[in-house]
Amino acid sequence: MIVVRMADKTSRALRAGLTTFSFSVFILIPVGPVVAQQIVTSGQVESGILSVPGPQPSPWDVGFLLNVGRDAQGELIIRDGGVAFLTRVDLIVTRMVTEAGGDLGGIGSVLVTGAGSSFDYGHQMLIGGAGTGSLVVENGARVFDAGADFNGDPAATAIGSEVGGSGTVRVDGTGSLWEAGSRLSVGIRGAGSLDIIAGGRVSTDTVVAIARFPEANGTVTIRGANSVLDPGRFCSSASAGVVRSRCWTVPLFEVLIGLILAEGLGYLRRISQPAQGLALSMSLAQGLHFLLHRN
Repeated sequence: MIVVRMADKTSRALRAGLTTFSFSVFILIPVGPVVAQQIVTSGQVESGILSVPGPQPSPWDVGFLLNVGRDAQGELIIRDGGVAFLTRVDLIVTRMVTEAGGDLGGIGSVLVTGAGSSFDYGHQMLIGGAGTGSLVVENGARVFDAGADFNGDPAATAIGSEVGGSGTVRVDGTGSLWEAGSRLSVGIRGAGSLDIIAGGRVSTDTVVAIARFPEANGTVTIRGANSVLDPGRFCSSASAGVVRSRCWTVPLFEVLIGLILAEGLGYLRRISQPAQGLALSMSLAQGLHFLLHRN
């Protein structure tokens, strides 16, 4: 409840001189509960070519391109059931893209938190290009792709794509989900880190590639009960320049596997290869399980 005090003064000339009378009026105005803004941007956040700082509506139609911290510092927060998505605004647009820390000097962070909060990032998501980017999905929130683009090319995501750039992603908590398209690259030529903890889940349709080129650093950590990385068909890693990630080949079947750090009961699952009848499972690092099977 808000109390408003209004004052007024009336002057009246009397024979004895000037006397001023004053009175106050109090008005009681009922006010409902304060609701936190569901989508907030700060710093350098661009929708297409337009800067969009400050609160945004929910659901928020971003347009075909979202840049968070392109070459300066920027932040996007989606919380308390907020919904944001990319859309095609012109027939000339064939691929919808989200970037955080895309260019040199950029520092971009995206936080999606709370049950019911969601972000459809379009057909491509880049967390840390030549700059520094971060994505956090927590407390039951969901981040997902829009499927194949308008040319039919599959959706893809990357963490740390350029030399000198870095990206981090954390998916934290039961019900928290990041659907990373057809391919997820953790370190292409830069440094990439993916943490899946406390029941979080990350999935792709086809492949998780860790440190795709020798100059890259790629790290994936799976920690906590029911934390899952589902790479679709297979997981791969470069043969050199990998920090906290190794690979080897299963003889005869030429299956390339990334060794991923794990603690507790986190696990990597559904790595498949073409040889029929192969079922290989092993336990590593306190409960990390690799499972190879036919689809």
